[in-house]
Amino acid sequence: MNRRSCDRSVANPNNVGPGPGRCQNRRVDSSDKLTLAIATMSFLISVIGTILANIRSKEARDDARAARSDAYWSSAIEAAQRFIGFDPSAKEVTDELLNLRVSHAELVDAIDWPELGPWLEVERALCLGFGREVMDIGVPNPTVDQKLAQLHNASDWAQKLVSNLRMFRRRAYKEAKPELIKLREAHRTQASALYEKYGWEKPPNFDKL
Repeated sequence: MNRRSCDRSVANPNNVGPGPGRCQNRRVDSSDKLTLAIATMSFLISVIGTILANIRSKEARDDARAARSDAYWSSAIEAAQRFIGFDPSAKEVTDELLNLRVSHAELVDAIDWPELGPWLEVERALCLGFGREVMDIGVPNPTVDQKLAQLHNASDWAQKLVSNLRMFRRRAYKEAKPELIKLREAHRTQASALYEKYGWEKPPNFDKL
């Protein structure tokens, strides 16, 4: 029923067909549908807005978490770099060892990889062993070549640790896990042989690593 038909019905009450009440009802029904459509659209927009806000919030949290994790990796790498060329027979090593331990502990807490902690403990055992080796086998007034030879094992260990830390920083846990286990086992064997070679007592809990 168009508007003209409704006007004729009002002008001629005897006209057979829908009366003015029916036309009014139809206009009311159309208005209700429009209101419902607007309300539905508003609801959908609100839902979509909430979803997008949650996504942006999660991305922001992930970015912040990644930034913190990267900072801990960098701290551990920097601590290891201090041992490249470091001569424990010429300088007190306490600060370097403490910094290495702290940076490793913070990294383990931040990353939460189960295999990371045991591997780093083995690396610190190697660090202690190579440092002690430098002091025990050192000769008085060494030549440059002799000094380089004395520091070779410790510096080589530090360079490999830095390289491995950089590698793991770029990898996901599932990819890193097999390599962490492999390194821990290999370096544990190496550290055990070093301590046994000189008859040194192994670090606490070493046999449980």
